[in-house]
Amino acid sequence: MLSKFLIALALVATATNLYLNSSSEVSDVEERFTQFITAERRSYFSKDEYKFRLEVFSENIRKINQMNSNPNDEAEYGVNLFSDRTQEEFEQLLGLKNMPIEENSNVEIFSEVNENRLRDKDHKNQCNKIKNQGSCGSCWAFAANAVQESTMNIRGQGLPNLSEQDLVDCSRGYGNQGCNGGWYYHAWDYVKAKGGLSSESAYPYTGKDGTCRSVSRPHKITGYSKVTAADANIETAINDVPVAVAVDASNWSSYKSGIFSNCYRSINHAVVAVGYVSGSHWIIRNSWGTRWGESGYMRLKMGANTCGVRDY
Repeated sequence: MLSKFLIALALVATATNLYLNSSSEVSDVEERFTQFITAERRSYFSKDEYKFRLEVFSENIRKINQMNSNPNDEAEYGVNLFSDRTQEEFEQLLGLKNMPIEENSNVEIFSEVNENRLRDKDHKNQCNKIKNQGSCGSCWAFAANAVQESTMNIRGQGLPNLSEQDLVDCSRGYGNQGCNGGWYYHAWDYVKAKGGLSSESAYPYTGKDGTCRSVSRPHKITGYSKVTAADANIETAINDVPVAVAVDASNWSSYKSGIFSNCYRSINHAVVAVGYVSGSHWIIRNSWGTRWGESGYMRLKMGANTCGVRDY
């Protein structure tokens, strides 16, 4: 587990210097690593752990420089909260990678296309502030709740702050696996069956698997629809409310800004399409905090099923 390696404590300068090279000249990468440690409030257990994290950081810097040198890539990459993590540790966040695809034949299919649909749409101002799933593979719960929260707000029911921990702890009987993954539609099946969902204040997020609690669950939904896999259908749906989508986020760790297209088609992560610029990009809401991407958001290239965004 990631928590085995990292402690979220401020690191004072004397502790940082303890593990620097004895040479009076510190390498550029090591200087950047020191700045990263301070900015991200990292602390490591030992000199060996520091050395290992420096090596990981150096390799990630090499990859960042390589991606930024590609003239055909419209995105920009940089150091962020994931820069001292290995690919394997980063993928702990990708809560769909081990989940079976189970189609629900009873779900209504949304296949409407509005030929007069807007040239762009952005629901960010109808959503809560960006949340952070931590090291739990609960992206599915954050995607499910972001859609429910914003939809309720758009429907004039206020903007609730719903409990992801309720879904993590209590929806296992509906096909989800807590911090080991799940699907947003299983989450909505649970909310429908329970007659509602609790608020964040009543059932706070811990980022760990826990025992299901008995709490008030006043925030209800009546159902959900599956959008058919075409850009025009998804645009039409987003004109109304944000849409949960599944993507391949394997290469997202160093994304900083711009229109992203550098990915594959192995579905492993749940996010929300909150808007679009037709023919250009989707506006994607993530659950990795505001220190990732464009304050927690991404622009994902439209038109080529980038990252498998149309598949689920």
